[in-house]
Amino acid sequence: MIRTITISQFKDISDETLELKKITLLMGENSVGKSTCLQAILDVLYHSNPVAKFLLRGHDFSFTTVANKYMNAKEYSISMLDAEGNSALLKVNRDGVVVDNQTSLELEKNIFYLGANRLGFSEHERVDGEYHVGAQGEYVFGDFHLHKSDVVSSGLRIVEDSDTLSAHFNYWLSYILGTKFRMDTTDINGSEVSVWYEADKLSNIAPNQLGVGVS
Repeated sequence: MIRTITISQFKDISDETLELKKITLLMGENSVGKSTCLQAILDVLYHSNPVAKFLLRGHDFSFTTVANKYMNAKEYSISMLDAEGNSALLKVNRDGVVVDNQTSLELEKNIFYLGANRLGFSEHERVDGEYHVGAQGEYVFGDFHLHKSDVVSSGLRIVEDSDTLSAHFNYWLSYILGTKFRMDTTDINGSEVSVWYEADKLSNIAPNQLGVGVS
């Protein structure tokens, strides 16, 4: 868990320190820096972890793109402190990158990111035991398929007749949509699964028959 993050001369943030809790909400008007705070965390991971560099390869973390243009920044820095007191520091200028990450923070291990450019609905989804989410959500349904029979921890249980992840996922899906709803997956070939839904008395509903907000 990240305890604090300090951002200096990164995009539109001049100098800011955020203290994070187990649940932290970033709220504000458009273009005030909410996404910038998340991108700062990803920038540190991108420059210090090969898995993050692979999954975030579509992101542009070049100095000319992310350095604070309002302040004509010659260098930007991002530092983080985790719950164990370990630190990570990233400094970037036109001449190069200096990174020292002593934390155990790793993308797809204990940090998961799903961006606004996530993929839309698809009947077939990828399965990869190494990745859980992916930068575009490309592994979410596959990871659900691998773990849908896992037992939910006691503090999160709300379904009386089942303690599985699948039962609880569908409980909350129905609760949010205000109607009886169920999503499930079926193995195709070990590396792909098919995704389908049930709603009231309708079965085998394909993802493209639903709104993107549902599927």
